[in-house]
Amino acid sequence: MTSISKSGKLCYETRTGHTNLSQGQPDNQNIPQKHKSLAKTNNVRGHRVRVLFIASCLVRAGPTNQLLYLIRNLPRSTFRPIILTIFEEPKQSLLDQFEKEGIDVQSLNLKKKTTNAYSLLRNAHKAIKIAPDVVHTQGVIADTLGFLLFPTQHLATLRNYPPYDYRDIFGGRKAQVIARLHLTLLSITNVVSCSYAIRKRIEYFNRIRSQVVQNGVETRRFSQTSQQSKKESRQALNLDQDSYYILVSGNLITRKNVETIIVAFKRLNINAHLLIAGGGELRDSLKNRYGCRNIHFLGLVQDIINLYHSADLLVSASRSEGLPNSVLEAMSTGLELLISDIPEHRELLSKHPTPKAFLFHPTDVNDLAKKILAASNRRSKRAGIAFRHIACKHFSAQKMSEKYQNIYLKFRCRQY
Repeated sequence: MTSISKSGKLCYETRTGHTNLSQGQPDNQNIPQKHKSLAKTNNVRGHRVRVLFIASCLVRAGPTNQLLYLIRNLPRSTFRPIILTIFEEPKQSLLDQFEKEGIDVQSLNLKKKTTNAYSLLRNAHKAIKIAPDVVHTQGVIADTLGFLLFPTQHLATLRNYPPYDYRDIFGGRKAQVIARLHLTLLSITNVVSCSYAIRKRIEYFNRIRSQVVQNGVETRRFSQTSQQSKKESRQALNLDQDSYYILVSGNLITRKNVETIIVAFKRLNINAHLLIAGGGELRDSLKNRYGCRNIHFLGLVQDIINLYHSADLLVSASRSEGLPNSVLEAMSTGLELLISDIPEHRELLSKHPTPKAFLFHPTDVNDLAKKILAASNRRSKRAGIAFRHIACKHFSAQKMSEKYQNIYLKFRCRQY
């Protein structure tokens, strides 16, 4: 971590954890059988594959969760993961979770408001000293730094479509410029898309080719809800045992389209509660406009699993996604879904025999209201069981990590 010494010079401090295989760290058995020969080749050549992950920070958000799942499932006998963050950690950070896993986390510890290209590159030698075999980045600033320092070892994961996502982050003309610059960079480096929908979009609109590694979910942690777990979770959250609870989970920004869900819910006359978990720029305005006895704005929730186990239905009206963590987590717990009819959501339901029953147009309030009413009357467990099966079979965090392991090993072998 960077700090100021008494002499006024920048001092660099490293946060290091120690790998502890006895605490559930994966072993070499996680590597797919057909790629073990690649792993053996690397071991014979003398050292583990050193993978440097560069991120802006470890803010509590979907991309950071995916990074944690990926590293958690890396076999330490073959890989040595190192994380380099660029900026100071925010209050809502997952840093402690990475340190609990014994992951080596280092930081440039720069301030977001005062950092420019010069100050970023001035501290770049700290990344070069790590001497990585593979550099894996996510986010526009991390992608840029990783490519400039390690052009032949660089791999970028795209977790959104920049022209859509950057509207909420940067706004207006600035969003268009940054999106264009980011896509230009991605066109000359190695790209992994987090969904087939993202890959199709960047190929069609921007002629950028990419591999696909779909986002994953920790299916053991997000375990299937039982009658007992639902009862206990509702008791822990002081929720009524007999009411019907609809959950909305995510950042309250324009792209998430939460107001459509609220308007649809208010049209219904049922014994139900709408639980809205998440922060974001629209939270206060939505709360002031719609907050009432059965619409609850919970803010950022630390123990989201209890909410999944307490709820009866998850609703997402997003206009655009990467491959949403909240929907994957809900599927893993066996929660019934109602989600907007966008390519990323259809991808998650592609293995379901009747996906259209759980989809609605993101601006069709009447259709959403009807489907919420039908779900509240149905209260079926069958849909949830099917979603749980799909999550375990196709979207587990271990499967996601194994696909990245294959990519890292190919990068490493390519250097010889």
